[in-house]
Amino acid sequence: MKKHLCILMILSLLTAGCASHASQSETSPGTAAAKSAGSYAQETWAMDTSDQGTGTLQPAPASGELQSDKIIYNGSLSLRIDNLTAFSRQLDRLLEETGGFIESQSRMQEPDSALQTGTWQIRIPAESYDSFTSQLAASGTLEQEDKTATNITRNYTDVQRKIDSLKKEETRLHELLDQAQTVGDIAALEDQLRQVHDELQTWESSQADMEMDLAYSTIWITARESSTSSGLAYAFDNTWHTFGQAISSTAVILIYLFPWILLSAAVVAVIWLLIRRKRKLPKLPRNEKSEN
Repeated sequence: MKKHLCILMILSLLTAGCASHASQSETSPGTAAAKSAGSYAQETWAMDTSDQGTGTLQPAPASGELQSDKIIYNGSLSLRIDNLTAFSRQLDRLLEETGGFIESQSRMQEPDSALQTGTWQIRIPAESYDSFTSQLAASGTLEQEDKTATNITRNYTDVQRKIDSLKKEETRLHELLDQAQTVGDIAALEDQLRQVHDELQTWESSQADMEMDLAYSTIWITARESSTSSGLAYAFDNTWHTFGQAISSTAVILIYLFPWILLSAAVVAVIWLLIRRKRKLPKLPRNEKSEN
């Protein structure tokens, strides 16, 4: 009996141990999966955060850094006028008021006519373009007006980037030149510096031309006289101008001859005084002359 009880107790212990081992074996895969799932979720979250962070770390361009368009405004005007001289004076006055200047000009007379035609190539500040052309058009009869707008933003940006790149390269070559020790290295670096400097000057000159064109618009002007009265007015004005030039030339000649005129006047005055003094001397009677 005791043997049966002992056997039953041993069997119950063995059964309990197997059950415990079985329960541990069943729960281990779940725990491992949970740990694995938690680890994957955390890793995925970290990757998402990294990707999201990469997107949010890109700064939005500030409004102050946005480049405005670089636009060049040019144009031309063709006018019929009454008098070319008066129109030229009006043009000079408008240029002085707006801060513009004349690059080239010419005047020619039509064949077999007193009428004249004038052409100008001028530069005016770009911001004064519209007001200038409207005032100038009021000086005569507008026949034709053209205006062009050329956007050079991309070209200007490319040139600026090239200049910045060359300046950085120039700085780097200077640093290498300071560290160079052999004659060959120094000569090679100086040659590269010379090439970079020449190229940099070329690009900077190109940029300066762009900035000039952006700041000052170019306008080509053609003005033609349209009536005979204007030709007569010009002839009258030209006559007075020629007369004034003649008076001016005469005055210049007199100034040069003034010392000689004074000297001649002095000589003439001395001669005249001597003659007058001789005439005033008393004359001796004839009988006194014969006795002597």
